[in-house]
Amino acid sequence: MSRILGISLSALLVMSCTSSEDIKEASVSSKVRSTGLTSSLSLVEMADQAQTQLTTLAGMRANSAFSLDYFKVPIRRINLVSGLFGTGYTSASPNFYTCDSTKTETECLVDLSQGITVDNLLTGGTDGGTVAVESEIDYNGVSIEFCPDGSSGATFSARVKGSVKLASTTYYTNAANGLSITGPAEEASIKISCGGVTTPLATAVTLGPDKTISIVVYADPNGNVFATNYKTLANSNCTGEDTLAVCTSYPAIFSTVDTATPTVERYFLDVQDTKDGNPYADMLLKMVINSSDEPIGIVLQENYVNLTTEKLLHTPLFALTKAEKNADGTYNLQYSTSGATTLTNLIKNFKRGTATGLKLESGLSETAATFNVKKL
Repeated sequence: MSRILGISLSALLVMSCTSSEDIKEASVSSKVRSTGLTSSLSLVEMADQAQTQLTTLAGMRANSAFSLDYFKVPIRRINLVSGLFGTGYTSASPNFYTCDSTKTETECLVDLSQGITVDNLLTGGTDGGTVAVESEIDYNGVSIEFCPDGSSGATFSARVKGSVKLASTTYYTNAANGLSITGPAEEASIKISCGGVTTPLATAVTLGPDKTISIVVYADPNGNVFATNYKTLANSNCTGEDTLAVCTSYPAIFSTVDTATPTVERYFLDVQDTKDGNPYADMLLKMVINSSDEPIGIVLQENYVNLTTEKLLHTPLFALTKAEKNADGTYNLQYSTSGATTLTNLIKNFKRGTATGLKLESGLSETAATFNVKKL
């Protein structure tokens, strides 16, 4: 198993009395680490069905995995959340980290390709300080925001640099045009609609007077950048000229109270079903495993194969709520949709390894869809 690219957040809460008898102050310190980009996803395009699609589907344009030098996003805010359901939550704690609107986006950038030897990547904002705590509150998730408060309807920019091969031609990221046949690679800036990522904690934590909490948050942008030379396939999170475009999405985010370095397992989900003769999109599943060999987070995302046919089963970033281990060692991967209070099985009897004939329950697709899974 390969090491995950990660962000690590350590929040030490030390309580002290203030002039009010009802409100305590929490002293918070935090730091961010990353283990760097991995090349393991370069194998995903060579999966059997994907390779067949490259050579047989009409209008197909080959889209190989990106070779990235770096992937940067601004991090504006990190805090705990409670009442987590689907992609939403009911309330949030005071911020652990803030890079507010007085700072430029460039000042708030975090390079998710940096190695673990860099002790703290959060250098642009306010790391720590005191926050008011009136009572004990349980939190079951962590929220990462990429835009400052009050920026509804705005955008932020992901910054990428690297190269990709399309139809046997190598293209380089370019500052002006997104992609260029001429190197060397330059930084490309890709606009993304403002928002954030909310990730569940496998075990809820309690924030309150005289409590000490250590939270570790990991981010994995691998597989989040793709290129196309058939621009009608491009989504809104792209930059390019003519038919070329380079696109990206939010990085996958995971959180835990386990401070030991985890591992990540990545799987290619080769979806077998079609609708009206068009294939469903294949997917990537990332499972982060803690030091006790237990999943602490699972993310499902679309595998961007450059198909001209209608793309169904869109899952740009889908954070699963819970992994329930079965007696036979398989897992039921569960999710609570927005507004729902109960968990439903998204994938039942998921095997950590290579398997065939597994099933996605209805919810992502109009009906249940079968897939074969290959460990990368």
